[in-house]
Amino acid sequence: MKSYEINNNQLILKVRKSPVFIRSVMFLFSFLFFFSPLMGIALSISMGYQFHFGFLIWIGLFGLMGFYMLRISLWNTYGYETIVFDKQKVTYQANYGWFKDGKKLKT
Repeated sequence: MKSYEINNNQLILKVRKSPVFIRSVMFLFSFLFFFSPLMGIALSISMGYQFHFGFLIWIGLFGLMGFYMLRISLWNTYGYETIVFDKQKVTYQANYGWFKDGKKLKT
């Protein structure tokens, strides 16, 4: 697999895929980061504890960590970068497979 492709004024940089075991562990951890606080809250409430503000902090913290781990997992599976060269500007965009990063423009 070539790690780059050049078409007219466009450069595409591709990432070599990680081993399947590493990717599956990363996807597992991102899944656990998203759902473990929810399971913990459900377990706490079912045991008779009241809902409190700390639950929201844990959901936010673990949600951010889960999103970051999902982003890294997708990058190692589907990721590539696109750089477009025009006369007056250069445009950069990272593609994670399921979503794309915002376009960055240099003039």
